[in-house]
Amino acid sequence: MRPRPLSLGAKLNLSLLAFLLLLAAATSAIIVYGFNRTRDNADARSNEALEQGGSLALQAVAGGVAEQGGLLFEAVAEIGQRASIYVESRARDEGRESPPTVEFATSDAGHRYDPNPERVADLVVIRGAPTEDGPVRDDIAFSSALETIFPVLLQGFDGQVGGRNLDPIAIVFLSVNGVTRYYPPVGIQNRLPSDEDFSQRMAGIGPDVNPERRTIWTAPYEDGAGQGLIVTARTPVYDGQSFRGSMEVDVAMSNVFAQINGVRPTPRSFAFYVDRSGTLLEGRSFPLLNTEAGTNPAFAQVLDAMRSLSPGAPTADAKLQLDGEDYYIAYSTVPGLGGTFAVAAPVSDITAAAASISSGIDDEGTRTVQVMLASMAVLFALGMAGAAILNRNAVIKPINLLVAAARAVGAGDLGARVPVAQAGDELTELGVTFNTMVEQLRESERVLEQRVEDRTRELGTLLDVSQSIASTIELAPLFDVILDQLRSLVDYEGAAVVLREGSELRQIAVRRPAFAPAPPAQGLSLPITASAPIWDLLSRGEVAVIDDIRGASELARAYQDLRGGKVDDSDVAWIHAWAAVPLVVREVSIGFLAFSHSQPARFTAEGLMLARAVADQAAVAIANAQLFGQTQRQARDMDALLRADAELFGSLNLDSVLQSLVDVAVDVLGADKSLVLLHEGNIDVVRAARNYDAVTLRSMNEHMATIPHVEPDGDEAKPQVLDDVSVTPEAIARTFAREGIVSHVSLPVHLGSRMLGAFGVGFTQRHAVAGDELRLYAALADRAAVAIQNAELFERAQQAASLEERQRLARELHDSVSQALYGIALGTRTARLRLGDDPQNAAEPIDYVMSLAEAGLAEMRALIFELRPESLELEGVVAAIEKQAASTRARYKLDVVTALGDEPDCALDVKEALYRIAQEALHNVVKHAQAQRVEVRLERDVAALVLTVRDDGRGFDATGQFPGHVGLRSMPERAAKLGGTVVVESTPGSGTRVVARVPL
Repeated sequence: MRPRPLSLGAKLNLSLLAFLLLLAAATSAIIVYGFNRTRDNADARSNEALEQGGSLALQAVAGGVAEQGGLLFEAVAEIGQRASIYVESRARDEGRESPPTVEFATSDAGHRYDPNPERVADLVVIRGAPTEDGPVRDDIAFSSALETIFPVLLQGFDGQVGGRNLDPIAIVFLSVNGVTRYYPPVGIQNRLPSDEDFSQRMAGIGPDVNPERRTIWTAPYEDGAGQGLIVTARTPVYDGQSFRGSMEVDVAMSNVFAQINGVRPTPRSFAFYVDRSGTLLEGRSFPLLNTEAGTNPAFAQVLDAMRSLSPGAPTADAKLQLDGEDYYIAYSTVPGLGGTFAVAAPVSDITAAAASISSGIDDEGTRTVQVMLASMAVLFALGMAGAAILNRNAVIKPINLLVAAARAVGAGDLGARVPVAQAGDELTELGVTFNTMVEQLRESERVLEQRVEDRTRELGTLLDVSQSIASTIELAPLFDVILDQLRSLVDYEGAAVVLREGSELRQIAVRRPAFAPAPPAQGLSLPITASAPIWDLLSRGEVAVIDDIRGASELARAYQDLRGGKVDDSDVAWIHAWAAVPLVVREVSIGFLAFSHSQPARFTAEGLMLARAVADQAAVAIANAQLFGQTQRQARDMDALLRADAELFGSLNLDSVLQSLVDVAVDVLGADKSLVLLHEGNIDVVRAARNYDAVTLRSMNEHMATIPHVEPDGDEAKPQVLDDVSVTPEAIARTFAREGIVSHVSLPVHLGSRMLGAFGVGFTQRHAVAGDELRLYAALADRAAVAIQNAELFERAQQAASLEERQRLARELHDSVSQALYGIALGTRTARLRLGDDPQNAAEPIDYVMSLAEAGLAEMRALIFELRPESLELEGVVAAIEKQAASTRARYKLDVVTALGDEPDCALDVKEALYRIAQEALHNVVKHAQAQRVEVRLERDVAALVLTVRDDGRGFDATGQFPGHVGLRSMPERAAKLGGTVVVESTPGSGTRVVARVPL
């Protein structure tokens, strides 16, 4: 009798010893894990304690060094303070003696300096501050005492401020008037730029911003004396309550960097400094930190915290990674100097002491685990040996065969098989199942390879289709490309592109087989509601498929509705099956792509998928082409409007404006002919035309412009559009026929309800003008109306200006020349009467006549000069002001004194501005001042002309408001246009002084 095969359960029972081995291994692992966990906890706690202590120590170092640095910099600042106190007390107690005579020389940059080689300090007077000036000489005397104190202050601190690293390198006195004393002497005059200006420094330390007279440290900057990067302690210098200048002590940042680099609390730690402007300075660690600032957000955040740390705030710290390693950074503000000092140390340096603790824990743990594992090894050795032999033959060997076969299959060998034993247990069944699965995999691989080959071919075709569609940007040829590419993927007999236009569907492009009749000229154009079921599917992004147009399905009935209920029309009688895929752009359906067959057809899922891929590409291409066309139209329209604006508003001549309008319509917008009619009384007259025959224009004017009129419709005038001019009245039709015009548009030219005329454009080919094109022509007509109004206003303004000028001349002649002529006539009669009695008595009236004649001549010259301003360029501003002064002297009997000098060499606009200012100032004297004497002076300084008009009149409060006094506003405005100024100085009872300064 054949023995019963041993079941898999029995085999697993025999493998119990193997389980015991696994249990022993698990127990050992638990023991090892427990000891490792205990060791790790101990290490972590010791590291945590060391890190905490190291962080506190690092904070103490940073805070202490920052505080010490503040004290050291305070000592540097004390140098400037002592010098300031010394020079002030010296001036107060001993007075200022006259400084020794200095023979100043001039540097290349224009600065004056003491060239004496025995000088203690450089003495420089910056360019533009004359050494003979009282304030400059007083500053030289005031600061002369510093020649004694400078060496004592600078050398007396040698190595005593903060070690030699923080010794000052220079001490400087800068006065408010441009006097500089620089110690030690380095020839500072040769290093100062020609445009050196101390005003900004003085403003930054003077009493307005520093009433407490504090010493102010600068941010690091590049020294103009060639000392490199420095910081400066600036102390204000006073003489009693008078601010005299700044005492400045310079410290080289290279020495400060050496001091900072010397701070190293751990072997690999380093220090760095961020100045008060937020700049990371270039110390030993700068390359690493500069790189980390741009790539390490955590470090960038620390830098931001350092920049925003307020003075006197507690020392702060942070933990982060630098260059791939954990660091602690402690930072604190530096008192006095400002900025933030920081110390960074690797965490590994701080926790180095934890290594010995971890080593002791490791040694004890290892010995304990070794003892326990040795004991367990003895207990499980025998059981493991027996279980291993049984498992190898009963379980492991069959499983190994199965694993080897599975690996072969995984490597691609589908011919691998598992030898099947006769045992009949679960492992045998598993082998049989494995072999069956491999056979199925071989069949699936064959089918998959075939599908991959088909999909690869389709993908290549789709790529070609996509490139062909995407490379076509114009709309008209794009539809042919879309239908051609659709045929390359989908077998169809007919196809069409249908787009949505508002609430309608319009068939744009059609393909028919050879046996089908030609489509109607207008193609399909029906409301969307006529095909609601089909459009609902397509608008949701789904595909509409009709296998039988003549069937009873809902889609078939919708198609019949789409064709007006007549599917047997000549253009569609051949269609039997029809499908449509939506054209979708940004989840909005813009139409569909349809294709059809003349025989019953079943549209495959693969074919519809390919058609949909074409539709997706086509939708994007159509949207791009539409956008491209719209952009071109907008560019053309914008060009037309810009040219219209340039030409219509570029002239104030009415005929030029109107001719520009018709030129833009023809040259830019593509009209064939254009003209403009204007209402002149009760008739319309052609004022401008383009491409019209002269005979036609003459006939139109003779017959009162026989083209369609645009009349107001209530309060609104509307364009008159004629797609076909044959419907117009006979007289107008004859005019159009003579000119070959087929389509015409007349647009109103109006301002509000006022009709100015009409603007007409004509086309020799049928052309429907609507939408944007009509709005563009209307915009041209509106611009023409504004331009016409501008031309009319300009003409009126010219007439008004001429009338006003004639009236002004009449007033001037009546008030001056006519009075003078009357006085001459009266004086002449008197002289004639006296000649009869005694000739000697005629001298007085004759002198009177002569004075009146001279005054009249001066008045006439002034008026002629007003009428002929070009004489200003020929005669000059000096002669012009002299004439104005003579006229004022003669007319108003004022003592006008002039000191004008030679004619200045300057631009005409400068001369005109000075003349007008002088004219207005003299007018104000006559009208308001009640003066007896006026002085007019014209001088030239370094870069400007200075006009001064001074009177001895009653004066006024120059700080008050004077509404209606145009002159007081016009004079500064004239000067300001040329970059100049006008200052009016006056107080009640002390006269008035007007000073105008105009750059050359």
